[in-house]
Amino acid sequence: GDSDTMVRMRAARLTGVFGVDSAVPALVGMLSGDAEVGVRQAAAWALGKIGTAEAFAALREAASIEEVSLVRDAIDVAMRMR
Repeated sequence: GDSDTMVRMRAARLTGVFGVDSAVPALVGMLSGDAEVGVRQAAAWALGKIGTAEAFAALREAASIEEVSLVRDAIDVAMRMR
């Protein structure tokens, strides 16, 4: 991953825009492990846009453990993209 927060956010968003299924594992890692709230929000959005079973399973799991309300809200929105 890039050390620049904006680069990570844009990368996550673009994978969602273009529906890059192969990016799901990386997005899951961003959603569960990135220190930056904005990156986790972007990863949640991208997973929702990609919409695979693996993506939604990751969103469900993240919803149960995420502590930051802004990210939980992004996860909720992403889960309704189906």
